[in-house]
Amino acid sequence: MNDPRFDVDLTGRDVQELAGADALAALFAKLGYRTNSRTVQTPGNLGITAEGTLKPIKRIELLADQEGLFQVYLFELSSVTVAHTRLLARAFRNRAGNFLLVLTSDYERLDFVLLERFLPPAPESGTIGEKQVGIRPRTLTVERRKPIRRELRVLRRLTWTEPDGFAQHEKLLAAYSVADWSEEHFNNRALFSDYYLLERLREFAEWAENPKPAYLALRECYISAAARFAGKPLTELKSVLVEPVLAALGFEFERGKPLAAHDIPDYRL
Repeated sequence: MNDPRFDVDLTGRDVQELAGADALAALFAKLGYRTNSRTVQTPGNLGITAEGTLKPIKRIELLADQEGLFQVYLFELSSVTVAHTRLLARAFRNRAGNFLLVLTSDYERLDFVLLERFLPPAPESGTIGEKQVGIRPRTLTVERRKPIRRELRVLRRLTWTEPDGFAQHEKLLAAYSVADWSEEHFNNRALFSDYYLLERLREFAEWAENPKPAYLALRECYISAAARFAGKPLTELKSVLVEPVLAALGFEFERGKPLAAHDIPDYRL
């Protein structure tokens, strides 16, 4: 049973099985999306009327619908090109809600396209007219038969863990942004050498530990911490917040001398 607070641990096999619409719907159901309202769509239903946008479309299906605030659509196209992707994104610009599109021509390559709205730069002084919201496609391309770890990491982040469609969309935007510069095994922006992260770090036994229990304990400690401890004495802050945090992180500790002795640490680890 998957814990809805965490991303689903997808495997390469899960991606390799995405050979049709039913398999894609099953994947999104596994990721926590509501797929009980699956419906085949027509371009007219979605307001797609431009000839250039219509031409490559072979089939459209609504795969998942989260109360109209976040929807997942499958587009089977004669070919998947950058131009087709941009035209489809533009067709959703004025539709309410947030959207993730899955584009494919043969289910060998799958493009997971997250649509992101943005405001264009302010017009020059004296220009008449209001700024129109723009929309850009953020694309993750996956080779179905040989997905790599970086792609699996992003697909896991598609898991529905947020309270509403807007928060989920923000989560996915962050995942796509990380994918733009991350490595296969990690996200590194020159903080460490890649060799250390790829090879040396994995030699430590601690790397094999399950981080979820510590994460849950820390999250409980910090929920509404600012409100709970505002105006409270330091001794209470230590016993109810600091010490449980140290314990959750695996430290054994003993209290130091009173805070008045500034050269003595509050805790010895």
